[in-house]
Amino acid sequence: MPGGYIMFYKDVYDQQELKTRGLVWAGVSLPYNPNLIEKANYLRKNLTKAEKKMWYQFLSKSEFKFLRQKVIDHYIVDFYCAKLRLVIEIDGSQHYSIDGLEYDEVRTDVLSEYGITVLRFSNLDVLDNFAFVCYSINNYFQKNTPLNKGGGTEGAGGLIVSDI
Repeated sequence: MPGGYIMFYKDVYDQQELKTRGLVWAGVSLPYNPNLIEKANYLRKNLTKAEKKMWYQFLSKSEFKFLRQKVIDHYIVDFYCAKLRLVIEIDGSQHYSIDGLEYDEVRTDVLSEYGITVLRFSNLDVLDNFAFVCYSINNYFQKNTPLNKGGGTEGAGGLIVSDI
């Protein structure tokens, strides 16, 4: 983040830097663009078919708390888990154009500056290969749960895909 600084677990942000970038930070959560709140609320109420499936059949049942359509920096992410610093994106076809791929690369770079990992799945993956998507996310939980860094299975927070 140009001119700013980040300290993980006790995040500290340069307030002047954020202000010049049009972001606010209240000392909790992550810096965000307040002008995107209304759009995020709209998107939260109007999830795509793939986002609905991911939310209602998997993430809402997770041991980890996920937020839908969370504003971070100048972006609205599909799903965000603060405890794991994890974003899950469900991408439609517009993400696979040259412009879409370039935009997503920049967006992922910005989010990674906040210590956030981004997992991306296509709408088609979620709709047609849901078990694999859930398996992939569960695998991430198992390898990255704070109590189980490195791959334990107890307390991993995942769901058994056959239970979905």
